[in-house]
Amino acid sequence: MFGYDGSKWQELELEERGGYLEVRMNGTEGYFCIAKENDYTVIYVSAACVAILALIVVISTGRRRRKKKK
Repeated sequence: MFGYDGSKWQELELEERGGYLEVRMNGTEGYFCIAKENDYTVIYVSAACVAILALIVVISTGRRRRKKKK
């Protein structure tokens, strides 16, 4: 979470309280930005699994064709 202090955005310390986020602020009003961090791990693992499966299919069909030719 980021807070605007009048001249720039600064990352704030926060505490998770169930479904809420708690931050400390000066005064009674403020501007805040909640920025989600992108985690591409699932995408990378999925892409690797698809590539491995495609490689297995290509190798297995190539072996079958060689056996039929002999």
